[in-house]
Amino acid sequence: MKSFIVLLDKYHLDQPLFMKVFGQKIRSAKKGRLIILHADNSFTKQLIANGSNPEQALTRATKEINLKLVNLLAEYGIPAISMHGYLKNAISVSEFGDISVDTSFFNQHPDSVATVLSNLAFDQSTEKVSPISVSKLALALKNQLDIDEVLVFAQDEAISRSFIKQAPSEVELLNMIPEEIISSAKGFKLTTIADFDEKNVLESAVSL
Repeated sequence: MKSFIVLLDKYHLDQPLFMKVFGQKIRSAKKGRLIILHADNSFTKQLIANGSNPEQALTRATKEINLKLVNLLAEYGIPAISMHGYLKNAISVSEFGDISVDTSFFNQHPDSVATVLSNLAFDQSTEKVSPISVSKLALALKNQLDIDEVLVFAQDEAISRSFIKQAPSEVELLNMIPEEIISSAKGFKLTTIADFDEKNVLESAVSL
């Protein structure tokens, strides 16, 4: 059974309908090891507008999303653990920007349990908890944990699904990739929520 990372970007995290359908479909899509990776969403800006410190607002928003995702999976019968990279230094960033993953820590979890992981990691240069690029983190996890694929969702569901079925050009693909992911998306796979519960979910996605 193949393992994969699902990278949820800020746009999709802000879409209640998408998240509900995602929760409904993830059960049939999950066949092996699954890591759901995320950052913060628009809640960060709301907290800042209400007077919160930007750094604290981002951390709070990210943690709340993490718990919501765990609860969403539980609602549809999928056991999951809440995880942040800074815990036990499971994910750290060197002063040169290199991302290190504690493989033994992640490999102790059974494949039957999904991991909901935020992009909050331990920054060795500042010795603080800091958010890191979700796309770069996804790539590091893929390489260091031997994950088969990284899945990202297209921005415009209706248009993207039509294009994906017709083997889109490179320019068309770039227009479908969420902005926060595009810089490090090479090697990932692009899919839509409509295709997410197909029997061969990884085969129906388009390589970037």
